Amino acid sequence: MSGFLISTPFRTVKGWSWLDASIGMYLALPLIVFLAAWLRPLYSIPTLIALVYFASNLFSRRRFMQERIPAGICFGLALLALGWVALGGTGHWFYANVDWVFRDALLRDLVVTPWPPQYIGGDGESLIMRAPIAYFLPAALVGHFAGLAAAHVVLYVWTALGFFLVLTSVCQLFEVKGQKLIAVALVLGFGGLDLLGYLAINRQLPVVGEHIEWWAGFAQFSSNSTLLYWVPNHALPAWLGTVLVLRHWRGSELARLAPLLGACIPLWSPLAALGLVPIILMGINWSQDAKVLFAPKRFVPAAILALLCICYLTMGSGTIPGEWIFENPQNVAALFNLYVLLCFLEFGILALLILRLRAGSGLVLMAMALLLVMPAYKFGYGNDLVMRASIPALLVLALSTVRPLTEPGHLGWRIILAVVLGIGAVGAMQEPARAVVSPRWPAMDISLTDASREYSGIAAPVTYVSKLDSRVLRALLREPVLVRSSLTAGGRYPPGEDENGR
Repeated sequence: MSGFLISTPFRTVKGWSWLDASIGMYLALPLIVFLAAWLRPLYSIPTLIALVYFASNLFSRRRFMQERIPAGICFGLALLALGWVALGGTGHWFYANVDWVFRDALLRDLVVTPWPPQYIGGDGESLIMRAPIAYFLPAALVGHFAGLAAAHVVLYVWTALGFFLVLTSVCQLFEVKGQKLIAVALVLGFGGLDLLGYLAINRQLPVVGEHIEWWAGFAQFSSNSTLLYWVPNHALPAWLGTVLVLRHWRGSELARLAPLLGACIPLWSPLAALGLVPIILMGINWSQDAKVLFAPKRFVPAAILALLCICYLTMGSGTIPGEWIFENPQNVAALFNLYVLLCFLEFGILALLILRLRAGSGLVLMAMALLLVMPAYKFGYGNDLVMRASIPALLVLALSTVRPLTEPGHLGWRIILAVVLGIGAVGAMQEPARAVVSPRWPAMDISLTDASREYSGIAAPVTYVSKLDSRVLRALLREPVLVRSSLTAGGRYPPGEDENGR
């Protein structure tokens, strides 16, 4: 039984490779920029020294193993990453979803304003940018010197690089060529049975390109295409962190990597980091590697950096709306039925098929348990908790279907599994379809608060800004600089969408 709980269906590696180092540097670079540019020099210098000291202890005296990936495969995955990311709207080469109004605004403010940016709220109060900004910082840094247009190009390349690392590392979780191809296809098009849920609620087929994943009304489990096209800032760190854990499952390298992930990922996406924690805890071999994990030379610097990021990200978080969804007793029965249907269609059927094909593990059971409880609490305007924290568990579930699809035996059940994945892919393909059928629109030169007023009717978007009410942070952070307003929006949503993303 204990073997079942700690087993993994994925290929693991021992030691470090160029792929591990590349993912680590990709996740850590924004933190370096944040420490250097947002903190006062008195504090940025020692924290940067702490990060360098941590990294040197992570990789020092560790021999890098050779992990050869054919150049043709790397080239093909690079082209795939560039094309798929372009379709997602990053860089505005194709149609971009409505959320990119706010992504563009955040990037614009980081480019045109010395850091940290400051805003004036609706009642005249001073606010500071408080958001998971790691994804934007490298592009914004280039934009400081080369302009906003260059920043958008760099953001596109930065996103494609991250997605290339995701595709490459996912391939390395499997040894057979066919399994690698299926894994790549799942990273592109995995999704729940949203099409069936949409049909059950609306009694009609969706329009081509319509966003159908909000069919339940109170929550959604996002498909992989939705994640990359709407929220790459949350998807990339969640995917990369999950794959690192799976690559080093139960190995001593995971105990060494865990502090790095804990220090770097929160600044990318605190909710994705929250969803990754249980998987990390399960993946560590506690009987052998607890001392490795808590070694002061790695754990202490990482804990300091993580605490700094958490203090920054939780500043004013009490103003973000949140509630248990079953608090209203009048709606409990109907909502419970919808809750059950959501879980059954989004991951329940798939998980049961994995277990029926004897491909389950403790990791799959944990993913099921996490996904089952996440929709019960609504956090943020759009139930961000379930949408972001579910990303690691959904990736585990998706990749756990690869071996059952390719291994011999149970032909009938394998066909059913393929059909379920195919229906999920049909729903997920609504996202690239929208990029093809909807007109492209250029990036807007608009500040974050102006975008919020124009497109949401909210003067101060509490998920992005907050009062600087922490004495510690006031001492640590540089003096905020007021953002220059530049309202050029036309007062309507980008072509092809309304306020519901349709």
